[in-house]
Amino acid sequence: MSKDFDDVYRAERSRGSRRQEKAETIAQKRLKQEIVNMILNPGMTRRGYQAILREYGLREDMPEYADFLKIWDEHRGPA
Repeated sequence: MSKDFDDVYRAERSRGSRRQEKAETIAQKRLKQEIVNMILNPGMTRRGYQAILREYGLREDMPEYADFLKIWDEHRGPA
């Protein structure tokens, strides 16, 4: 009987509450959306794209930087 009570109590306490996203996760989502916008922008150059990646704090020696360049190259070409 007490197990049932515990289950109901736990369910009631968690009702309506959402897990809050970490600030990094929100920033990462924002960066990914900006990346998409830059790739779709016909006026954006690869050099400009790289400069913006650096403004976001990514360095050439970081795997994320290489991943974002790979995405650019797949969609817009390497040069």
